[in-house]
Amino acid sequence: MTRTVLRGGTVVDGTGAPGRVADVLVSDGRIADVGPSVDTTGARELDASGAYVAPGFIDMHTHLDPSLFWDRGCDPMPQHGVTTVLIGNCSLGLVPVRPDLVDEVSTLFCYIEDMPRDTFALGIPWTWERYPEYRDALGAGGTAVHAAPLLGHSVMRLYVMGPDAWERAATDDERAQLVALLDESMAAGAFGFSTSYFDADARSRPVPSRLADDTEREALVEVLGRHRRGLVEFIPNTQAQGGDRDVISMVEMCGRHGVASTINSLVAMESRPEYAAELMTLIYVSFALRTRIGPRNWRRLHWATYLVFVLATVHGFASGTDSTQPWAHDLYLGAVGAVAFATAWRTLGRPIRPAPERSL
Repeated sequence: MTRTVLRGGTVVDGTGAPGRVADVLVSDGRIADVGPSVDTTGARELDASGAYVAPGFIDMHTHLDPSLFWDRGCDPMPQHGVTTVLIGNCSLGLVPVRPDLVDEVSTLFCYIEDMPRDTFALGIPWTWERYPEYRDALGAGGTAVHAAPLLGHSVMRLYVMGPDAWERAATDDERAQLVALLDESMAAGAFGFSTSYFDADARSRPVPSRLADDTEREALVEVLGRHRRGLVEFIPNTQAQGGDRDVISMVEMCGRHGVASTINSLVAMESRPEYAAELMTLIYVSFALRTRIGPRNWRRLHWATYLVFVLATVHGFASGTDSTQPWAHDLYLGAVGAVAFATAWRTLGRPIRPAPERSL
């Protein structure tokens, strides 16, 4: 048995509680005790005074999929406190893939993520086709961080549909194959899937995930709901007219099936300085609704949530027409205040409906 004590550091445990000075006992690689004075019998002691002691950070958006094969130390992630990385984001990834798709998948990944194409040929073994084989290949050499792979929606579509993935939504049969593929991968330990409403390839073609319809997307979300774990990472096209509907649509889908989701699109733009604030309002609104939306749940919404929805909808319409109108700005501020109120009510008051249990 190996025992190590981190002595006298400021423990920030990730629960939201304030930091406190405490000792941390690690036994056989697991945290065994946290307190003002722990049993140090037979333990190696490390002086952590003046330092923070915290659980490893989870980097929720990376494209380390390829480099984990040639840089097993994942430099410099561990030095920054990162112990888990989410890969397979933005509808991209390295699985599933047949030999005839390696070039297409590599070219798409390298263009969108600005990576040198040669490294994909030299540094990735490509010894797999489906997720169980990919999982084993990734884990065979060991990595300095935990890798949590998502399946890229665009890559799944290319695997199932071939060239048609660039042109159209899936047929019933193809959708069933996509569902079976994700279901198999989840059973083998995958962490969910990613999709994009935004990206394009070097020829300005929308990536295959953008050709999917809501029936296809919801069928995939439903798989995660059945497994009662996993998440959806998605890239909305919120800079386009009506792009905010992508956010609302996906959050509603996830809410119906009790699935967690993560969005990546918060940017600052000189040409549209109000964009970040508007997106945050949209996210607050969406998450105020996300676990309650459904055909049988509308009557159970709190009145503040109705107010949030109405104000945000009116503001979005006004902004799309003329964002300089004073009344639109007033409604925007009202929406922000209403969101804050609804969030506080949801946090401090009795929940309308318990959120479904989820775990990764």
